Amino acid sequence: MIRWLVHMWQGYVRVLLTGISPERFFNICRMQEVEIWDIRKEEDGYVCCMSVQGFRESRPLIRKAKVRLKIRERFGLPFFLYRNRKRKLSALGMLLFAVLLYGMTWVIWDVTFLGNVRYTDEVLLDYLKEQNITYGMNKAKVRCEELEEKIRLDFPEITWVSARVAGTRLIVQVKENEILEKTEERESAAGPCDLVAAKAGTIVSVVVRNGVPKVKAGDSVEAGQTLVEGRVPILNDSKEMVREQLVASDADVTARCITEYKNHFSMLHQEKSLTGKVRKGLYLKVFGGVFAWILPGSRENTWEVTTTVYPLHIWEDFFLPVSVGVIEAKEYVPYETWYSEAEANLRAEKELSEFLVKFAQKGVQILENDVKVISNGSECVSQGTITTVEQIALPAAISRTITETEENSDTDEYIGDNH
Repeated sequence: MIRWLVHMWQGYVRVLLTGISPERFFNICRMQEVEIWDIRKEEDGYVCCMSVQGFRESRPLIRKAKVRLKIRERFGLPFFLYRNRKRKLSALGMLLFAVLLYGMTWVIWDVTFLGNVRYTDEVLLDYLKEQNITYGMNKAKVRCEELEEKIRLDFPEITWVSARVAGTRLIVQVKENEILEKTEERESAAGPCDLVAAKAGTIVSVVVRNGVPKVKAGDSVEAGQTLVEGRVPILNDSKEMVREQLVASDADVTARCITEYKNHFSMLHQEKSLTGKVRKGLYLKVFGGVFAWILPGSRENTWEVTTTVYPLHIWEDFFLPVSVGVIEAKEYVPYETWYSEAEANLRAEKELSEFLVKFAQKGVQILENDVKVISNGSECVSQGTITTVEQIALPAAISRTITETEENSDTDEYIGDNH
């Protein structure tokens, strides 16, 4: 590849070699280090390639070997420039295009988000605009480390952020953690707090980092019951309580819980009947400006419009400020129909599955699913229970009251100091 680029830069020729002793010519060239390649035998002689410099250096060797060289083709940049020496406007256009292309490499033309579920691309794009990060800005002005820190601070549910510039793309990869919501609620509680049960269940495990546990594995608890107390007793050498210290309780308390599930929808629903009429159109986005054109259609009927957009790029990460697309509109007639029992069951199972996926995303372990689907002609009802293992500890603020024991202890200590 490198040798080919050198040949194209310096220029080379393909020649026809004829004469009494072409083999002698090749041997002499090899001894004089004249480069020859791509040698082929033809009816009227040998065809080979030589660099421009090698062709000039071979003139005395031609007479010595009693052969003749005839140029068949010329390749490379020098010959291209010579052939187009009178096309000055074309050369200027190519130069301007190269300069424009080089200038585009210093600008952000595409922003890609990876790993975001809760926050849509539109929400994150609006946030970047608030941070003065927009399409068409200089790459040097993008501070990836500062952007990562700001996203982590402004979006607490995002636990990990990676921002990097690749080519003309800004790639922001995030990881979300919905379990963090409970931790945030706990941290948002001002001052000391207990941990209470968010729902009823049977305790599976208790891991306390701060506070006094009030339940153990196997205990049954009700919603609102205290799980970890934020009043920590301080004992003296005689194991007597001197005072209580108020702390912000911190613990992981998991319990086996029963969640009631109920969902219903009407068996009568709306469907679309395509008429077969299709309208086509074009979509163009250049430097943020959008142009869309589509064939006119009847306003009396309804149309389902889809737009497929293709951002233009030269390499994987070298995006251009141009996007093209195709607009397609399909005419349809809405009508009402009834679900069959199989169709109703399929929709009910799909909605239940989506509900369970949301549970799993929050770190909830699903042990048992006892949901039944019943269709009564006009309505489809999904009802039952879901057995889960999940975190149930929620913070509950406690007042900074001083107990009588603590008050007396403080008084005694004060008098003792005077003595």
